[in-house]
Amino acid sequence: RGGAGGGLVPPFAGSGGGKGAFVATTGGKGGSVSMVPPDATPIEKRVLQINASTQHQSQHIDVATLLALRCVPAWQANELLDSLEMKSAVISSPCNYIQAAVSKFQRGQGYSGSPGTLSLANAPAAWSADPAAKRQRMW
Repeated sequence: RGGAGGGLVPPFAGSGGGKGAFVATTGGKGGSVSMVPPDATPIEKRVLQINASTQHQSQHIDVATLLALRCVPAWQANELLDSLEMKSAVISSPCNYIQAAVSKFQRGQGYSGSPGTLSLANAPAAWSADPAAKRQRMW
């Protein structure tokens, strides 16, 4: 039961719909009510949109993973979601993918600089233009 005054999830009157925005609504007494709070972050809205466009329940991003995304800067979370969307055909568990990436970022093993700070001066040796630089095999 999702009508006003009765469900487990309280109905929030959200501002809802900008261009491409996802708005979860429920019908009930008095019409349609938004189920997205007005203070939902852009990351939260994007996760809702990804979940709505995903057909299989096992491919949905869960609450624990959403909380993990909140542990990194917004630009990094967006890049991670971009990567997830591009690789969706080959990623079997989006939650594991995101949580593993966030864990690497927090341990300093992933790219964690500000956007636009990547250059050859601070790049790994494998990116070197020097032909003598040994590249790590990825297979």
